[in-house]
Amino acid sequence: MKLKISVFVIVALLILSLGGQFVIASSGDSAKAKMSVTIIELSQDIGFQSPVVFDVDSAVVVNEDSEMFVKEAGSTVIKSSTPWKLFASAPVDSDLEVFLRVANDGTREWTSLSDQPVLASRAPGEFNFVWDVMVVGDNLSQVESFTVDFELKGY
Repeated sequence: MKLKISVFVIVALLILSLGGQFVIASSGDSAKAKMSVTIIELSQDIGFQSPVVFDVDSAVVVNEDSEMFVKEAGSTVIKSSTPWKLFASAPVDSDLEVFLRVANDGTREWTSLSDQPVLASRAPGEFNFVWDVMVVGDNLSQVESFTVDFELKGY
């Protein structure tokens, strides 16, 4: 009898894991149970309304040629059905430091990309970010235009 119950439980769990339905009924139709399972697909996607580009020709130079920044350098759209963290990096020489911040938000501080910090961390949903980009260094005459690389990770 225990073998029959074990087999029944295994079959029921298999059906549930495949997103199906099953009905348990006794021979007298007095005991019925119906169960339905919906499987939610996990997804994460990062898109760009416009790539986040540090364009040297449109950069503003500040602090006696030691800082350059581009306001609203680009925007990202993140769609995720799970919690996520956003990281970024920039392909620049090691003697330069790149910073990002969310544009149009005076409370946001600049975040250095040197150690690939978490730029944003959110619950599931859809989020739009517009980014400012700043480059700091002693030899800004050598700075070339570049695109910021983003990585989205679930947790």
